[in-house]
Amino acid sequence: MQDADFDDLRLFLALARAGSFAGAAERLRLDPTTVSRRLRRAERRIGAALFHRGRGALSPTEPGAALLPAAEAAERAAERAFATVTTRQTRVEGRVRVTSVPIVVNRLLAPAAPAILARHPGLILELIPDRRDYSLTRREADIALRLARPAREATARCRRVGTLHYGVFGGLDAPWAGYIGEMDDLPQARWTGAQPGGDARVRVADAETLIALARRGAVRAAVPIGLAPPDLDRCPGTPPARELWLIAHPDTADLPRNRVVADWIAELCGGLGGRPGGPVEAG
Repeated sequence: MQDADFDDLRLFLALARAGSFAGAAERLRLDPTTVSRRLRRAERRIGAALFHRGRGALSPTEPGAALLPAAEAAERAAERAFATVTTRQTRVEGRVRVTSVPIVVNRLLAPAAPAILARHPGLILELIPDRRDYSLTRREADIALRLARPAREATARCRRVGTLHYGVFGGLDAPWAGYIGEMDDLPQARWTGAQPGGDARVRVADAETLIALARRGAVRAAVPIGLAPPDLDRCPGTPPARELWLIAHPDTADLPRNRVVADWIAELCGGLGGRPGGPVEAG
């Protein structure tokens, strides 16, 4: 970008990844008006429009699409350069964005967060509960904890950190509850559907809702044993287990803050082995 600085590249990448001024503003910790003004200024400097604007959404123009891979390469090069210096430091500081499915974030990571933050006062931990796979390549997250070996993110660093064992909880004679159609391929969803009477009349989008229903005895459902609250009634049945995989971007995995958070997550996953339902297999 002629006469542009690295802040223009950061702005461009945030807009390309978020697809809106509001989303980019959140990533950059600016207000949307400032982001819009800075984009117009950058476009005037280079003499080309980088995004189509329409109904609150942004999409790259032809020059914008051509710039994207070069901007990402520049970002990676800068991160590697800073990592070379940062990894020599002993203090753990800065922001780490971690994503996983809601039940894992809410019942495993969030309760343990105060302890790691107390040990590292300079650490900023962002926990993102979402069943969608956030992209590490596009910097939507720094670390992901997923319930299967990743099929994508081929360049990411991956390690298996344990196994999430499932049990059946709820009312012994209650009807089964399962997942909505787009989640039919989950191992626990297939197992539930194969049980007698397993054609679930209640279908949900996450395990937290299954726990809420099972707690009232209204349904039977497959729920992670190590993450189930103690007041849930256990029923017979052994749903398939899920592998826990820790994924980090190779360019930032060795930053002290990312390494500390990754080790903390691995330790938490290993700690699930001390709960009812069998040991967690260490990866």
